[in-house]
Amino acid sequence: MTNYNIVRTELTKLLEAETVTREDISAAMQMARVSGLDSDRVLYAQIKRQVEANEEKESTTN
Repeated sequence: MTNYNIVRTELTKLLEAETVTREDISAAMQMARVSGLDSDRVLYAQIKRQVEANEEKESTTN
């Protein structure tokens, strides 16, 4: 069984450090589905946007 309080805390730290990855999107999506909390859905959306922005930066600098 996954402790989503720990997952939420770790994902929030990664988001603040701007070091989220595609795997973090999956973890956030699963957490949002299981918990059903609006705040978890918002966290998922923020992580997804950050990953996409990071990938966009990488593609324009290469």
